[in-house]
This record gives sequence, C-alpha cells and structure tokens, in this order.
Amino acid sequence: MQTSSRRRARTVGERFLGLLGDLGEDGLGLEDAEPSWLRDYRSDALASLREHGLPTRKTEGWRVTPLRTVVATDYRISKATEIESSVEAGAGQVILSNGRLVACGSLPDGVSLRPLSQVIANRDERLGELWSKAPESLKGFAALNALRFEEGWVLVVEEGCQVESPITFEHRVEAAEATVSYPRALLVLEEGASCTVIERFSGSPEAQHLSDEVIQVYVAEKASLRHTRMYFGSGQRAHCSHLEVQVAGGGDYKLGSYMLGGSLTRSDIVVRLVGERATVELDGLFLAADEELVDHHVRVEHHASRAQSNQTFRGVVTGRGHAVFDGIIEVKRDAQQTDAHMQNRNLLLSDRATLHTKPHLEIDADDVACSHGATVGALDDDQLFYLRARGIPEADAKAILTYAFVEELVARAPAEHVRDALRDAVLGWLPEGHLVRGILA
Repeated sequence: MQTSSRRRARTVGERFLGLLGDLGEDGLGLEDAEPSWLRDYRSDALASLREHGLPTRKTEGWRVTPLRTVVATDYRISKATEIESSVEAGAGQVILSNGRLVACGSLPDGVSLRPLSQVIANRDERLGELWSKAPESLKGFAALNALRFEEGWVLVVEEGCQVESPITFEHRVEAAEATVSYPRALLVLEEGASCTVIERFSGSPEAQHLSDEVIQVYVAEKASLRHTRMYFGSGQRAHCSHLEVQVAGGGDYKLGSYMLGGSLTRSDIVVRLVGERATVELDGLFLAADEELVDHHVRVEHHASRAQSNQTFRGVVTGRGHAVFDGIIEVKRDAQQTDAHMQNRNLLLSDRATLHTKPHLEIDADDVACSHGATVGALDDDQLFYLRARGIPEADAKAILTYAFVEELVARAPAEHVRDALRDAVLGWLPEGHLVRGILA
C-alpha cells in the first residue's frame, strides 16, 4: 500500500527525532509578511522532504557518512544567545550567535549588510530571483534549512566597489543543551566589485549543537571574491554546511575551506561557472581525529566556454578519525576550451584511521583540458630517515613532516592574522604539534 505524503513526513520526522516537527498538510508556519517567492520556496522544500526525506546510509553521497550522532540527539530550536553589552564588533567585523546576527561594526563604503527580514520588508524582488537559482538548496539538510530558517543576513558589495580590508564574520555556538540552528546567508558581488570575506566558526566544547547552514554566493561579471571559511570543531558539535556559488563571465571566486574536527562536520560545495572566462580556485584542508568525522563533497560545473577551475584538497586523519572527500568536475556540452583540474592528497597517521576519496570527471565537451587525482598514504619512511639521521628525534620528525604536508594550504589564507589563527589551530590539533610550534617560534 502506498504511504501518504503526510505519513511519510511523520516518518522522516520520527527518524530524526523532531528536526522536522509537525509538518501537517500545510504546516509551514509562514508569516503573512513573507512574499510569494519565499512561500513557494518553502513549499518546494517541504515537497522535497516529503518525497525524499533527509539522507540515510542508502542515499548516494551519504553512504560513508554515518548520521548516528544526529539521529541519537533530541534537538530543540536554539534562540539567540544573550551577549554582554560590553562585547562590540570592531570595524569590518560581524558577530553571530547560534546563527543570528547580534553585532556589526562599521563596514566600508559600498558594502551593505542587512537582515533578511529587512530586505523582504523592502520588497526586493531580485532576492527571490537569486533564491530560485540555487536548486541544490532544496535537497536534504539544505531543504530542511529552507523550511525552518527564521532569519538570515544579506551582504551586498555594490557595482565597481573595491574593498581592500577583509570583512570578518565570527560565528559562535554558545548553547548549553542540545539545540539546532538554521543559519542562512546571501552574498552578492555586483559587476566589477571586489571583496574578501572571512568566516570563522567556533564554540564551547561542551555545546551539543547542530548547525544546519546554507549560504548562497553570486559573483557578477568581472567581480572577484576571496572567501575563507574556518571551522574549528570540538566536543559534540555537528555542522552541516551547504555552499552554493554562481560565477558570471569574467568573474573570479577563490575559496579556502578549513575544517578541523568535530563530531560530524559536513561541507557540501556546489560551484557553477556560467559565463565565459570565469575562474574558480578551491583550496581545502580537513583534519579528523578520534571519533571525529569530517566530510567534503564538492561539485564544480562548467556551463560556459573558456572557463577555468582548480581544486586542491588535503586531509589528515589520525586515531580512529574518519574523513571523506568526494569531488566531481562536470563539463557541459557548450563549455568548450574548459581548463579544469582537481587534486586530493591525504595522510593517514594511524592504522585505525579511515578515509574515503572519490575524485571523478563527467565531460560532455570535446575540446577540454581536465585532470583529477588522489593519493592516500602514511609519512614517507625515507623522509623520516633523513631527518632522524641528522639528530632529529622521531616524534619531532613526524610532527615536522605532518605540518609540512598542510603548510602550503595554510600559507594561502588571506591576511596575516588569519594565517596565524589557522596555524595555531592546526598545531593545536596535530599530534605533537607543540614541537613544531617551538621550532617556528
């Protein structure tokens, strides 16, 4: 007997212990002030969840990403955390608590940051058009975010504006009990604009929190965005992030994704090059230790001719850690003269560490230059022997070689203070990292 839509929705909700709540037949909980495009968007998300549910081990793309840490937790919706009035955001700094804007310092001329509700109140119909260009945001956890998010933030860099100083978003998790939040963001760089955006995610180790995040990025013609995302996981915090990017003709997008630990850290990245001579560069570093799971799923789609993309991802896994890299380059039929490359290198520091890597290509054009590759291995015995033969203790030698493996990606991060923060976090995570810290001091 065929299961009804309502019954299937309840089944999904039961499986994930109330994350969906009572969907009912029309239970969107919509406010009258929400425009038609947002109501339609939420309705589509609900239909997707009813049809496909949230991912399981049988779902393609989640086969090696166990969700037991999510399934075993009874979450409640988190509220904005009270922050002391003495805490202020500096120039170019934005502070968010459990996914909600709580403080914003002065921003450069030509840059605006507004709550989503304010943009909706101003009846900005362009926002609805941009929302509809992110089809992947209506699947799985991203669809759950679409259904449940209550507020978000919208950053716009105006046409031709060249922003020299980075804009920093400080994402804080400060929940004392099992909570879930649905952060939502939209970044728009208008034609010819240029900007650097740095996001840092952190929180208290005891916080048992699930962050189900969606961020959409639009880089217009001849615009340039350098985007850095640093996630410092710990304890029982889980983080599911969906990043969807569209780059127009002559546009340039550079991403540095740094995922350090966490009970469950999942980063889904979808990038579409939709205009001629668009360029994309993706750097990624992921680290996983005992009982941690860090997962990168990346898809780069080439839709236009003479565009370029380059992906460099590196992973380090130790103890009983578990890491995943699944990368794909898709070259559409009209994307002739595409230049696209992907590389994933991984280092296992323990016999109990687990890593799955799956780089692949799907090419439907005949005039392209594309490549992909992956390596998985332990520290090189010859390199260890070389260092030990020169009087360097074994522990020091292993620490030096491990850090050297990741330093290239750390060094690519923008701004000295960002590199210092990353270096400090990486050395704090790596086995015997304090030995390298002493050498670098």
